[in-house]
Amino acid sequence: MTSQDFETAYGLGYPRTVAFLRSRGLERENAIEVAQGAWVRGWEKRAQLRDQTMLITWINRIAVNLSIANFRKGCREIPLSEIHMRRAITNQHMEAMELALLLKVCRPCDRTLLEEFISGASIREIAAKKNASPTAIRIRLVRARRVVRDYCSSVGRTRCK
Repeated sequence: MTSQDFETAYGLGYPRTVAFLRSRGLERENAIEVAQGAWVRGWEKRAQLRDQTMLITWINRIAVNLSIANFRKGCREIPLSEIHMRRAITNQHMEAMELALLLKVCRPCDRTLLEEFISGASIREIAAKKNASPTAIRIRLVRARRVVRDYCSSVGRTRCK
């Protein structure tokens, strides 16, 4: 297929590819992006095309595969706002733990860290207050939670996890 033939097919087929993707449920902007990507991929792989009369069908199949790949990739991506919400949910669960259990199980230095974290202080604020790095505070908090979790599992409680 010559570049002139491909250019002619692109002029006729690109709007059809966008319409095809829209009919499959893609929003306009996404359909335009995927169609462009499919036509570029078709240009790059045009030597693999056996029957030139099937070009638009071939490009549309590439577009479907790209849209599926984009959908799968989008499912793996988590917006930052959701990550923040997960942390907020974790904090709420920690606040729901019995404070007496935390105080009984943890070492005194870990107890103060957990109390500050539960009360809403950020890791950076705690680190500044304790003259330590945020990484050190994060590690100490993980270890303190692990102690509580291990204690809960040894006692047979599931609420602490």
